[in-house]
Amino acid sequence: MRSYKRRQMRKHFKHGENHPHNQIIIRSDMCKTFELNGQCWLKVPSLVPRQIICIPLKTTIDHVPSGTLRLIIRQGKVEVHYQQEVVQADYNAAGNILARLDDQEIGRRMNFKKVKFILQERTDRYRLELTNQGSSYTLGNKSLTECEEILKYILRSSR
Repeated sequence: MRSYKRRQMRKHFKHGENHPHNQIIIRSDMCKTFELNGQCWLKVPSLVPRQIICIPLKTTIDHVPSGTLRLIIRQGKVEVHYQQEVVQADYNAAGNILARLDDQEIGRRMNFKKVKFILQERTDRYRLELTNQGSSYTLGNKSLTECEEILKYILRSSR
């Protein structure tokens, strides 16, 4: 009876399929970078034991890929995809807790939707104050309107 249920579940609730025939994932501790003639190169382990492969990158040593790398082979060329390493979630959570330690509106065990609503109200008030003061607030090289568009996109994608 148990195997029948499993077969039925596999038949009717299929999972997504992954086709990594052209991809290689390399951990951050398994690759090295070096500079040669002003060009950045990547050393990755080969499938043959004790051999390495050197891949030239279209970047300088100042903009080296970090973290776990995904090498994708397309039309005889190697694409290097990487994700910047970020501070661990525990440190971010601890920073948020410390920042709101004396907060009178947000309680320790408050529902996340209510916390999100309170923080959104604060953000809206802050933006309104900036626009009322005629401030030319910028974040990096983006103006306030571009930052608002980014914020709207983040809020839409989190729903």
